[in-house]
Amino acid sequence: VMIKGGTYYEQLTVKVSGTSGSPITFTNYNGEQVIIDGSKNSGTTILTITDKKFLVFSNLTVQHITKNNAVGVLVTASKSGGTSDLTFRNMAFKTINWTASASTTPNSNQNAQPFIAYGYGAAQANAITNLVIDSCEFSNNITGFSESLSLDGNIDGFTITNNKVHDNANIGIA
Repeated sequence: VMIKGGTYYEQLTVKVSGTSGSPITFTNYNGEQVIIDGSKNSGTTILTITDKKFLVFSNLTVQHITKNNAVGVLVTASKSGGTSDLTFRNMAFKTINWTASASTTPNSNQNAQPFIAYGYGAAQANAITNLVIDSCEFSNNITGFSESLSLDGNIDGFTITNNKVHDNANIGIA
């Protein structure tokens, strides 16, 4: 899926999966800059991926959402489903904020997460597996009590390489 350059004010939920021989790739068209911007979203999450397989996201920017519990990308495996073989490469995650002011002291209920993967299932079949986050940039996020990149719950097999994590309030990777 080639995405034409521009700023897209969207709240997206991925509804498709690829196959092992034919992953679905979402990328920018012809080197153009693609920005998925959450500043006009009524919800708290810009991009949601649940129980999907064989997807690649590359050369996209996910940015600008300021509200408590804001999320740039949410990857989940439900208790009865499973998520596998997702790759995020050359992505930028910026200004995903729980508040507009980095100097505001948060309490434990004030959070934002530019990227979170969470496996809810207890069985191996319901895990997030083969998750790759490579050559991405996480910058200028105000995460409150959360992290810029967080992997939680039932996750079995991930690779985090060559990422730049800088100028974020609180923890970079957990």
